[in-house]
Amino acid sequence: LSEIGGLNVGSFYDQHFLKQYTYCMKQLEVMLPESTNLPQAYADGTDDEEAFLQNLALFFSSFFKVHITILEGAEGQQALLSGLQYLLNLSYIEDTEVFKVGGVAVELQVGSFVD
Repeated sequence: LSEIGGLNVGSFYDQHFLKQYTYCMKQLEVMLPESTNLPQAYADGTDDEEAFLQNLALFFSSFFKVHITILEGAEGQQALLSGLQYLLNLSYIEDTEVFKVGGVAVELQVGSFVD
């Protein structure tokens, strides 16, 4: 999913990426509510659960890097804010690999709002 979300194939597929992202966010909210303490879940989790959170950070980072502009419209704005909240929560995990991936995306987001 991270690799697909990070594809840069032009604006022709923007609506497909928007649908993919919003669908993923709806499913994520069911599996892992936004209120979940992600650092604690990571610390207490199995290897598979840790890998899931690492991959989630990678998904958000790669998707935002390429497709943030399609989420900034009215249709994707709430899902964007929710994704940014997840990414922010992921950045609190005390693991260098997760923080590196999540931190890059947060830096990209702050830069896009400042510009």
